[in-house]
Amino acid sequence: MRSRIVEVSSGDALYKDVLNSSEHALFNHSERYQEFLRRLMPACEHSCLVAMEDEAPVAALPLMVRHGPFGPVVNSLPFYGSHGGIISTEQASEASRRALVDAFHQRNAEMGVSWATLITNPLAPDNVVSDRPPSYRDERIGQFTPLPKGASRAEIEESLLARCHQKTRNMIRKGLKAGYRISHDPSREAMEELAALHLENMSAIGGLAKSREVFKAIREVFEYDVDYRVYRAETVEGECASLMLVFYFKGFVEYFTPCVAGRHRSGQPLSALILTAMADAAIERGSEWWNWGGTWLTQDGVYHFKSRWGTQDRRYHYCIWAYPGAPEPAVLTRGQLADGYPHFYTLPYGVLAS
Repeated sequence: MRSRIVEVSSGDALYKDVLNSSEHALFNHSERYQEFLRRLMPACEHSCLVAMEDEAPVAALPLMVRHGPFGPVVNSLPFYGSHGGIISTEQASEASRRALVDAFHQRNAEMGVSWATLITNPLAPDNVVSDRPPSYRDERIGQFTPLPKGASRAEIEESLLARCHQKTRNMIRKGLKAGYRISHDPSREAMEELAALHLENMSAIGGLAKSREVFKAIREVFEYDVDYRVYRAETVEGECASLMLVFYFKGFVEYFTPCVAGRHRSGQPLSALILTAMADAAIERGSEWWNWGGTWLTQDGVYHFKSRWGTQDRRYHYCIWAYPGAPEPAVLTRGQLADGYPHFYTLPYGVLAS
């Protein structure tokens, strides 16, 4: 079957049709998430390639382009390893997915792109079909906890606890017995407090923190209690012990930004928040999966923490293509790429000069 490729925006009806029909579309593919990316990176170009079969949209590939000192760079999608790649309906043929990737390469060549990265979907990691193998390939592990169904909250919580490792069950019970007041808070102040505590946590481990502009954009783009919640655990004296931002999309809950006040870490308030948010999502929304996000193969501690919540692994890849005219990696540094293409993936740092 012959496929026709058209280029549209994420708000276009053709993209929405694919998004709504795809069983493996994730939060990162949603219209509001892509609006969030545009809000954060207004200088970047955004579009979606859509494959048509018999004039019906069957597959789509969202893209963003950033221009920089070494030429244009394309990501699907940028910002902290956002899943992009192809989403498709059950009717989509392999020929349509192949045509999408061919159009992706043709578009990149016409634009003079230096590097392009597709971050494959962990629920459909093999749907990037191309005769052109990536120049580089990076692997990550997606981790998902299935959320149970039950007649009561007690039944759901017991089912969640039963799926956890014994050490994690102990952590959860410790957090629950500590007497923290657990709630969720729609206020601007709660989001600002989350941003501040997140910065404190990331600074303590030398990590890259999300800026306050990120949290401001979340409040501007997403709707509270429809798209996201900010969970809070506080002591009986009213002192904040832990905060956690989660997003909702279709049957998924996205574990987006967890943080803990250092002096309360041993009390396990975050473990109590996670269990509460899991149970709330299962009861109130019928959510089916808790998405812990991607983990590097070298992040043993992070991987084991997540895996002890009864996760299922879904490996996926960063497929990176270098195009003619791109600078040789051996003459580039990490700082040049990070400064020149903020929020975008360019090349694996291991192939650079330093």
